[in-house]
Amino acid sequence: MAGESLIKKIELSIRKISIRALKALFHKEKLQDKLPIDFQNAKVLFLRQNQIGDALISAPIFKALKEAYPNIHLDVLLDRRNQFVYNTNPYVRKKWVIKLHRFDFFSTLKAIRKEKYDVVIDLIHSASSTSTIFTIFSKARYSVGFIRENDFIYNHAYALNPQKRMMAQLAAVLTSFQLNPDKIHLEPYFVLTPLSKDFAQKEMTRVRLKEGHYPILIINLSSSRKEKFWGKANFIALIQSLRTRTHQYAIAIVSSKGDREIAEEICNATKAFLFSETSRFEEFAALISNASLLITPDSAASHLGDGFQVPTLILTHLSKGNTEWYPSKAKHLVIHSSGGDVKSITLSEVISALSTLEQNASGNYIT
Repeated sequence: MAGESLIKKIELSIRKISIRALKALFHKEKLQDKLPIDFQNAKVLFLRQNQIGDALISAPIFKALKEAYPNIHLDVLLDRRNQFVYNTNPYVRKKWVIKLHRFDFFSTLKAIRKEKYDVVIDLIHSASSTSTIFTIFSKARYSVGFIRENDFIYNHAYALNPQKRMMAQLAAVLTSFQLNPDKIHLEPYFVLTPLSKDFAQKEMTRVRLKEGHYPILIINLSSSRKEKFWGKANFIALIQSLRTRTHQYAIAIVSSKGDREIAEEICNATKAFLFSETSRFEEFAALISNASLLITPDSAASHLGDGFQVPTLILTHLSKGNTEWYPSKAKHLVIHSSGGDVKSITLSEVISALSTLEQNASGNYIT
């Protein structure tokens, strides 16, 4: 952990130095009025590299733009970590992907320059040296982003409001297209393919053959960071406790390939059902869509649950009061850790929160 922290500090220092150097050389004129372009036929590039969950909550922006301007062209820059999120998104025309190999940063930037975009929109919620470079050198006529240390590169820069969900915060960029984000019905969504639906249905049949015809409780073990893992012993104790309750579930486990061995050990100890390994993100999403209830430490899974209106119990490493990344629509409860490690959450807290979530038939519930 100390090594990872040091690397992070070095990365942040390099980013700050890079942004300061670029600020001395480049500066965009701030525009008070709308962008002077034909929105109906505009070519727009969104910068959405980095996390899976971030990409999921950005999708409603694309839908809102295409519904307002059917002929608008929307392309997205992604990276190897989230390149698959928009594979099924009907509103995205082209995906650019970086960090697949050593030199694709420069080859991708060169190709993007040839596209001659009208607007580049930086959806990264914190200042990014990658976004800064792509915004400056994309050759787009105009740029849009958020108020922070690199906002000198934007013609329009919007304030992020931490009192709102992140999905609503990011939607502020719609203002540049003469759309009022507060008057648009933003809904999280993910489009499933027929193949992914078929995969999930087969898995659900297997669950019910083993567990019985009860509501399906899906427990997602995996997340992007070590401090988000609740611990094997905790998951085993939770499932064993659930087995003794009057309110019964068909309990099924899903995990990343890296956590497969731990998932198998948990299922061997509890007789819970272990889903087959998923080969595509759409398959994982399709499994989540069939849950009656979801327990997860991972924000990406919780955003999928939000899109499919699955009641979700979230175990988070974030401090209490940090609500930006909560679901926007689905019924949910959030348990915050103490000290930034999900392992500090107790079994009794999870059992109590689960009971509360079950008893409330409607609305959003946050703890």
